[in-house]
Amino acid sequence: EDYFYLSHIFKEQLIDLDSIKNLKVKGELTAYEFLKIQRFFTLLQHMFSRQMFKDYKIPDELVYRSNIPAFAEDQIYDLLGMFVPEDQITDFFEIASWEPADSKLLDIQYHPFIFVDGFYLVSLSLFARGNILRNLYAAEYKNNNPNILSNGESDPISEVLKYAFEQKGYP
Repeated sequence: EDYFYLSHIFKEQLIDLDSIKNLKVKGELTAYEFLKIQRFFTLLQHMFSRQMFKDYKIPDELVYRSNIPAFAEDQIYDLLGMFVPEDQITDFFEIASWEPADSKLLDIQYHPFIFVDGFYLVSLSLFARGNILRNLYAAEYKNNNPNILSNGESDPISEVLKYAFEQKGYP
């Protein structure tokens, strides 16, 4: 499953695994850490869904789309801290979360974690199955984050497309 998922992302984003590992999104946080965090929540999604189906006999599709757990802030930091340093977790939540006091628009696709009263709520199916790299690029591009651009000034996809069109004779 991971192989096909990553193959799709690499093709769609015109990026490879080494680039993902080296692409610093904020501070020391890389796109690779985003993928690791997403994979962790994919595992939680499977575990929650399986248990809910077993206990309540709710149809799979409904269970799969209905998991919205609330994690206390210290609890989620402890969980993610097993494989991501704390400063990178903080950077992750600065990008991937929204709270009522934020001036940024709530778009659950780009900010799948909602922070309210000391708890992070997340739609597991949305975050686990979303194209996290595409969403990361889109959200951070809107925020003018120079780290997501190959040289801090130009969009790498635009450069590839320009070259492809020029090779085919289009000005």
